[in-house]
Amino acid sequence: MLLLSPGLVRLGDVSRWRAAPGELAEVCLLAAATLAAMVAAGLGQRWAARRLLGAEPSRIIEELGRRQSLAMELHDSVGHALSVVLVQAMAAQAALQKARVPEVGDSLGHLTNTARNAQQDLDVLLRVLDDGDPAETPTLGSLRELIRGLDVRANVGRLDRVPAATSRVAFAIAREALTNALRHGQGPIVIDVATGDDLILTVDNKTTDNTSPQPGREGRGLTGMRMRARLAGGTFVHKRMEGTWRIQATLPL
Repeated sequence: MLLLSPGLVRLGDVSRWRAAPGELAEVCLLAAATLAAMVAAGLGQRWAARRLLGAEPSRIIEELGRRQSLAMELHDSVGHALSVVLVQAMAAQAALQKARVPEVGDSLGHLTNTARNAQQDLDVLLRVLDDGDPAETPTLGSLRELIRGLDVRANVGRLDRVPAATSRVAFAIAREALTNALRHGQGPIVIDVATGDDLILTVDNKTTDNTSPQPGREGRGLTGMRMRARLAGGTFVHKRMEGTWRIQATLPL
């Protein structure tokens, strides 16, 4: 088309049509042929992509995103449940050794509830696989239920200004941070949810030199939390300071 541009400019010259109509008609024919070739090439690429991929590329990308989301949900929910079961089982074992029967009953009750909730979560995720529906994480309104029976102190600000989508992201990050704290940390865990211009979620737990991830060696949990925060338009950081491991997610409201 660039090569034909001088001839295309002359198409508006009426005197040129009278002097050399054949030359201008040839330019028009070449321009039409070039445009037809470009359109045919685009349609051919689209047809080839469908044949090679077996479906619309956008559908494949959407399916990959759905599977990634489902994998994160499965990792977070079941991973958290297993961590809680381990903690409560260890607490029951220690109470049995010291003949503290009421504490054994409490630990076993929490263990049973956690296992039941994990089974329900797994049923939901398997149903998502069967039906193809999107998986939805609980919101921050379920945070109290998440930490019930655990050595966790939660400070939660007002949640009436928090959109449901942002609340789900914050809950998912809090759940994974709690799982990591139960698995790698020690002592009480502090969860703080502050709502102002942004939602700021902070999770602190005591740790030792050999319990926190090494720099540059993030596991699936930290990677998943960072990905969730970025997809929500926010930021995620983690650091160790004076024996405390902290994760902090900032999500826009």
